[in-house]
Amino acid sequence: PLEAWRLQSEADWLNLEQRVDWFEQIVESTPLAGDSFHLFDVNFGPDILAACYGSKIEFGEGTGTSWVHPIVSSCREVLDLEFSLEAPLWQKHLELQALSLDKSQGRWLTGYADLHPSADLLVSLMGPETLAMEVVDDPEGFDLALTKVADEFEAAYQSSIAQLQQSGQPTLNWMKTPVQGRHHVPSCDFSGLVSGEVFKEFILPRVQAECQTMDRSIYHLDGPTSLRHLDAVLAIPEIHAVQWVYGAGQEPAQRWIEVYHKIQAAGKGMMIHCDDPDDALAVRKALRPEGCLYTV
Repeated sequence: PLEAWRLQSEADWLNLEQRVDWFEQIVESTPLAGDSFHLFDVNFGPDILAACYGSKIEFGEGTGTSWVHPIVSSCREVLDLEFSLEAPLWQKHLELQALSLDKSQGRWLTGYADLHPSADLLVSLMGPETLAMEVVDDPEGFDLALTKVADEFEAAYQSSIAQLQQSGQPTLNWMKTPVQGRHHVPSCDFSGLVSGEVFKEFILPRVQAECQTMDRSIYHLDGPTSLRHLDAVLAIPEIHAVQWVYGAGQEPAQRWIEVYHKIQAAGKGMMIHCDDPDDALAVRKALRPEGCLYTV
């Protein structure tokens, strides 16, 4: 988000008026071109769902980032965690969203929270190394924990988009793809640590279930180790587009033309992040224009 560089302490993250005022200054000083628009990202970091299970989000001093510490050491312990939308940080994000909607007065759009359900939520609750071992040592417990958090995701999602719907605004989040309806960005960064078999048996059904309740979905595929799951993701009819993120040290975008060709061949749209305008032009020449959104 544009204001993230100012979030240098916990006080900055939790000062809602200040955050919206900062963004208003950005809006007033930044001209728009073409079909661009200003988006206020209701951002408390990617682990905010974990707060609904009792985790404490830690905001780094001078880093502009947040993270969460594990609160359980097994998938079976996840089954005993109480889920609550009354968690203070969850309520704080709703307050921030309401404040942005009230102050925007048509000058900018407001997003919903960056929600990471399924296996990524389990990572937030127990850490990636512990979860990876659980997949091996207790696959049944892994499956049960995925079922629990999947059942609670819908309540969290609806809570986060409710104010946007009531205001008549389109639904969107950090990806800046507005939809008149239910919009979701499914993902599983944890999938880079598991085999294709594990992904198809345990994770893919949850991803598809998330998408089946949505009007439009863009899958966020993160990192080269996740590419082994691309064919499985493309087979989900409820996924309409893919955002492939190749990561630092793996640039430029034109290096991954074969990946973009595979996505296009499956009839999916794409959000393509390029290093610079020359990189974008090189990729554009190799692809059909339909369904492609380029960012630099």
